[in-house]
Formats: sequence, C-alpha cells, structure tokens
Amino acid sequence: MKKIKMIILRAAEVVMNFLPLRKQIIFTSFGGQYNDNPKYISIKMHEMRPDIKQIWIISSRCHEEELIPEYIQKVKINSFKATLKKCTSKILVDNGAGWVLVKSDKKIYGMLKRKKQFNISTWHGSPIKRIGADSLDSGDWNDKNMYSSSDILISGCEYVKTVFESAFLKKIPILLTGTPRNDILFSESKDIKINIRHKLHLDEDTFYLLFAPTYRNNPEDSGITQMNILNPVKLIQCFEKKFGGKWKIILRAHNVVLDKMNKIGLIDGNNIIDGNEFDDMAEYLVASDALISDFSGAIFDYALTNKPCFLFAHDREHYINAERGLYIELNKLPYCFAESEEDLLLSIMNYDEKEVERKRLEFLNYIGNVEQGDASERITNLIIERL
Repeated sequence: MKKIKMIILRAAEVVMNFLPLRKQIIFTSFGGQYNDNPKYISIKMHEMRPDIKQIWIISSRCHEEELIPEYIQKVKINSFKATLKKCTSKILVDNGAGWVLVKSDKKIYGMLKRKKQFNISTWHGSPIKRIGADSLDSGDWNDKNMYSSSDILISGCEYVKTVFESAFLKKIPILLTGTPRNDILFSESKDIKINIRHKLHLDEDTFYLLFAPTYRNNPEDSGITQMNILNPVKLIQCFEKKFGGKWKIILRAHNVVLDKMNKIGLIDGNNIIDGNEFDDMAEYLVASDALISDFSGAIFDYALTNKPCFLFAHDREHYINAERGLYIELNKLPYCFAESEEDLLLSIMNYDEKEVERKRLEFLNYIGNVEQGDASERITNLIIERL
C-alpha cells in the first residue's frame, strides 16, 4: 500500500511541477525533524526576511513539533500537501546532498526538480567515515547513474569539500560557507547555554558528559555494547576526580537502538540521561561540558570549542576495515583514542588542556577550517539573492 501511495505521489509531482512557483522556502531535515543546518538557516531567514513564507516537512520522528515557531507552516511528510508545497516553492533546503539523491536513471528523477527551483543542501556533519560513492558497500555508483537535485552543497572546511567532491563524484558544486548549526558554538553568551539547558531539562549546576557513538550495522554496537563495556559510575567518578564538580552522562544514540536501551533500563534518568528527548544535536553540544564519541562528525564540531573530548571504540579495526572505512587517519584528530575502558579512563586522567588546545588549533588549520559563526547569515543571503 505504501509503495502504491509513493507511485501516485511521484506521478502527482510531475503534474504539480506545471503550477506557478511561489516566493517561499521548503525545508526538510532527517526525514521530518526540526533541527540541524536547515533549522538555523530557517531562524536566520525569519530574522532577515520575516515576509518570506517558510514550510517544513514534519513526521512522527519530530520530538519538538510543539516548539516549532508559529511563522512556520508544517506539512506532513509524504502527503499531497507536502508534495504540492515542494513543487511550488522556489527554494528547497535539505540536510543531505539533494532533495533527491539516487542511484538511478537521471531522466526519470530529473523530472522531479524544476529548472527555476534552487536546491541548497547542507549535509549533516563533517564525514569521518566514508559516504556516498566512497562507501565500502556503495556498489556501482558512477557518474552515469547518480542523480542529485542539489544546486549547491555547503561545507565548513577544505577537508569536507574534498570529501564531498569524491563521495558525490564532483556532480554538486561545493561552497565553503561554514556550517549553520555550528554558529551557536561561537556564542560567548552564558544565557544561551542556560536557556538551552532549561529547554533540555538539564540542571544548571551539573556538569554533563555527552556520549554520542555513531551508528553501526549491528544496532547493539551503536551504544549498548559500549555502555556495557564502560562502567558509567566509574566514568562519572573519573570525570569528577579530574575536572571537579558533579557530573552526569547524556547518552545520544541512533533512533534504531533507543527502544532497546529503554527496555533494558540503560537510560536511568539519573546518572544516564536520554539525549534523544530533543532533536537538535547542536543544542546538546552547547549544553555539554565534555564529549566522548568515536567516528562521528560531532568531533569536528566540538573541535570548534575548547571543551574536553575523548574518542572510544571497542571495534576500531572492524569498523575501519570491514564496515565503513575512514577518510582521515585517527592520529590526525586532536584527541586521544581508546579501545578499552582502562585506556579511556587513563586518557581522561592524563588530559592536558594546553596540549589538547595546541593540537586542536593545528587540526583546524590542517582541515582548512572556515567556520566563523556567520554561516547562517551567509547562506540566507545566498537564498535571498535567488528568491
């Protein structure tokens, strides 16, 4: 039934593409959430041009629908109304590499994007693991069978620009603008952090360790295995001994493993807090005081701050050689990498703020960083020019 509905929608889309274009913008992020780069472009657009109509694709994946501003029109994902708004909007904004990105016949999918529409894509982080045509399981992606509707794909550094050119076969122009969702990391206002903590239901006087493992082919290895290897109490005690204060863990995992985590009581709401209660990862990065991750692009985001970061992966060799592959050598990252609880705790206790700061600045120079905290404004100006 779902397949039949999608066929009907695609046929309707071709017909709707003959309707007049309107001076409006339609956004999509992570299949129907209100977050990531499109969210910060949307906010800046309303600040600069409140007269421009904004539409957002929303699905059941959105945990913050009631918090979406009133100036935004919400449309249900995969509905006729969403299709109509997409076909008649002059600007399309997505957090992938195109509103449509497929390995298929360009002639068929090319009909779903109008020549006078402008599609700006933002992706959703700085890829450490291989993506697109570079993935170990990419199959036969090539210049002839890849189609993207994107007119521009943005990047926050030269390294990511090179990755995108390779992963998407140089078929999408890459623009070095900075990353909108990272603009908030440049704010020096304590009020912003306090307000975000209030929204996320976090205490003002507690220090928070954000643990954000990336997704694996085996869902259990996407957070559950790691938390079974690591003793949360010992981890918290280690941070309290090294950095002082009272600490708690925010666990942000892939949606696929959340239900199982809740069933086994891994997220207790006391020492370990659900980091998926709200959708915006950028807000959790601001609210946290330290990060543990592995192969996530969040490492690049956190490198824009001077907050402690540690890397941990029990399956390092398997992940690199058999599952995804990496673009960057781990020794190029400015943070210590551990494969066991013992090594991780040792890295935390041996943390040298001055040494990490030196490595962090060297790393930002190495990747050709262009982030300055003004990406949302730069991209909004780009969109305004094309409205």
